[in-house]
Amino acid sequence: MHRAKSPEMFESPKLVIQRLRGRGPVRAAVDRTGVYVGHTCTVVIPKDKRLDLDRLCTLVTSPLVDALVRIERGQRLDLYPRDVASIPIPL
Repeated sequence: MHRAKSPEMFESPKLVIQRLRGRGPVRAAVDRTGVYVGHTCTVVIPKDKRLDLDRLCTLVTSPLVDALVRIERGQRLDLYPRDVASIPIPL
């Protein structure tokens, strides 16, 4: 089990990505209510303020990104934080 390194990892507006993926696209949602999530989710808080969370969610959940991640990172069940970090984000 992992814990947050700082409270803003849970309390700030964030993108929550389901760590266990199935056959479909990556599942993610924007949280603006401060929900605390467990170790089965990856929390993303962009450092670059130009990134909009809703647009980022749309990108991450697209079938194209799912295919890219599967090609580059493999077919394993878990979508680790380093896998999420490898997703190219256009500015």
